[in-house]
Amino acid sequence: MGDWLLRRRGLALLLVLTLLLNLGALGLEYLADMPPCPLCWVQRGVFGLMSLVALVGLVYFPRGWGRWPLAGALGLSALTGVIIALRHLYIQANPDAVSCGMSPEVLAQFLPWWEVLLEILSGTTDCTQVDAVLGVPLPGWTLVGYLALGALGLYAVLARRA
Repeated sequence: MGDWLLRRRGLALLLVLTLLLNLGALGLEYLADMPPCPLCWVQRGVFGLMSLVALVGLVYFPRGWGRWPLAGALGLSALTGVIIALRHLYIQANPDAVSCGMSPEVLAQFLPWWEVLLEILSGTTDCTQVDAVLGVPLPGWTLVGYLALGALGLYAVLARRA
């Protein structure tokens, strides 16, 4: 019973931290006047996905081999976030890598959803603006968050306890 409780605490901590990160992003948006770019929105969505996976793990915590799909979902969502954060950092370091384009709202009216997603992931000129907290760009903080929370989630699901 103790093993089960410790694992659930790890998932509960993951859920709370991902929700707090998204709440902090809203605070930066509205209180610090840092409007999000399309890649920032995608990164918030990935943190939301991690929250959802952690919630599913809390409600229905699988045992035995059933832990692996949960670990896979957590690992895949964290890896997706890492890739998007690295892409965002690349765009900020190389602003010439992106071109002006239509806003995601306009794209959504004219293109299929997968093409809109590809356009958003390629970045816009809004994504080149570097907003920093404590001297670190926001995508750098999200990169740290994805790595740390992904490790926490995988540890909570897969670690063997004595």
